[in-house]
Amino acid sequence: IDATEEFWLYIHDDVDVILEEVYTKETQHWMSDATRQIEIGIPAYNAGYGVYSFVTINFYVNRGGHIWKRIIAKSTISTWWKGWWNIALDVAWILGLCKILSDEIVELLVPARKLGLRVAFVQYLRFWNGVDWLSIIAGFAIVVVFMIRNESTLDLNKNLAHLASLDEVRQRSEYRAQARYLTQLIEKEVQNVFEFRRMLAVYPLVNVIRLFKAFAAQRRLSLVTRTLAAAMVDLLHFLVVFGSIFFTYVIAGIILFGREVDGFTTFPRAVISCFRTMMGDFDWEEMSEIGRIEAGIWFMSFMVIVVMLMLNMLLAIVMDAYSEQKATEDAETLWEEAWQVIQRWNGRRQGKLVPLVDLKKSMLLRRDTDLIKIRTSFRADVASTGVAKVSWFVKPGEDLTEAEEDHESHWELVTKKYLQSVCPAMRDRQAIELLRDTALEYYATHQEEADMDAMLMEMREVNFITKELKSKLDRFLMTQLDPYQEDDSQDYLSVEDRVHNGPSFLDELALCRAEMKESLRWMVGAKTVTETTAKAVSHAEDVEKERNDPTIPLTSFDDLNLMDEVRVLDNLDHVLQACRDTNIDNRNDDLRERSLGCCGRVLRKDTRSQSALVMVPTVGDIWMG
Repeated sequence: IDATEEFWLYIHDDVDVILEEVYTKETQHWMSDATRQIEIGIPAYNAGYGVYSFVTINFYVNRGGHIWKRIIAKSTISTWWKGWWNIALDVAWILGLCKILSDEIVELLVPARKLGLRVAFVQYLRFWNGVDWLSIIAGFAIVVVFMIRNESTLDLNKNLAHLASLDEVRQRSEYRAQARYLTQLIEKEVQNVFEFRRMLAVYPLVNVIRLFKAFAAQRRLSLVTRTLAAAMVDLLHFLVVFGSIFFTYVIAGIILFGREVDGFTTFPRAVISCFRTMMGDFDWEEMSEIGRIEAGIWFMSFMVIVVMLMLNMLLAIVMDAYSEQKATEDAETLWEEAWQVIQRWNGRRQGKLVPLVDLKKSMLLRRDTDLIKIRTSFRADVASTGVAKVSWFVKPGEDLTEAEEDHESHWELVTKKYLQSVCPAMRDRQAIELLRDTALEYYATHQEEADMDAMLMEMREVNFITKELKSKLDRFLMTQLDPYQEDDSQDYLSVEDRVHNGPSFLDELALCRAEMKESLRWMVGAKTVTETTAKAVSHAEDVEKERNDPTIPLTSFDDLNLMDEVRVLDNLDHVLQACRDTNIDNRNDDLRERSLGCCGRVLRKDTRSQSALVMVPTVGDIWMG
């Protein structure tokens, strides 16, 4: 059996000749029980519109004896560029692709110059960058395939012109050979163009994903993406249940309707038919041909379980996430931002505003300069010749001291003065507005919706801490007002407990005392404070100093352990000199000055530089020598 048998019928022949050839094929049993498909192909060319077409009439033979009929027409144009405007639009689109490609390359190579290609590539691997590269690859693939299709169309035009130059009567054999060859070219080309149209249809869908990346720059436009991101986990778990139930009904539909309903003959068709049924597009009369009871049971259960329950649960998950994101929405509208863009452009034109791009470049330059200073301070190694060897870059695998790592990760507070020091041309109003808008944007981006259960837990925790602090305060005040009282029946702290818990408690007490003094001044005025209260406060401060006076000086850096409670010397010169001796710069000297005489806790030790990271309450974490 020849599975691909074909024969030709020429339109130039008489009808009797064509019928005789068909009768001959019928007597030769060219169609048998093993035949599954018969296809009649008709090539055509419309000179008025310059369109090649290939029409196929298909007969699909079912094993049960049913014959399905389908007519498929595919076409392609003979000229891809109608005028110069088509070329101009294509060139503009290709230039846009090149711009996207150059931006992605710059985004990868600029960090690679500082961090190395491997580290920069790891940081570059993000979802949106993958979408950009997918768009670039799809765009250039379209360009390549388009050029191939254009060359194939030109070749098709040449063969058609050659066929037109032949005489069908005098050169019948050559004419029909060229006609068969041209028909094969047309059939192949229209199929390739059909696949090319599929590629063109996919490209806008890729760009739709890139649109979400652009929408993310505006809070109100990014509501859809944030909603999907918030509901992603619940959607994935729900789709497991939904898919299991949906595909179960698909298989049941194939078994019930597969022999009678065209939409359920194969699995892909059944999936599409079930989806259309879920959307309300169904043909009950066609489905009921297998039996109204059987079709009714399948249809009603599908509508109740899949449509009424599962589909509405899916919408509820999305709407719940949408409500959460909508509740946190307090961003500017699109036209408000457009008005800001116009105002900034006008301010730059008049010289009143500094472009944000220039400010960003200045801040990056300032950051790189500070980084070079830090590296120079920590990497200067004076050789025996007295020449300082400076390492500008840290090689992969090279270790840094913990103090150096802390300096490199240092975040400097951005204030109006800092912005004007980085960019001297910036005016006060622009600096203040920029800081305000940045703070509001950060709050809008990172704020979380209030959860009632979490709020109740926080309230209970605050209530417990308040009661505990009040109890400590009562015991401490009674002890301070009568330090010589010895009554074991009272619930006082032991001396060891007070010494051990002293520093952290004294910090809490200092805050409470400041708030109490402020409240006292607000109620009765600073001048009406009684002499007794002043003496009591003075006596409490003296006792506090006496309790904190006994200190044990460190004789060796090895005696210092993690989480030890230490006190900073009350001598600024000695503290700063110790920091300089351990290669700690003067960046946080203002914090060290504020921590003089205060208690702290050792968080980290750097044995290489003989320095320690100390947590000083109300001041912060500071490296000390």
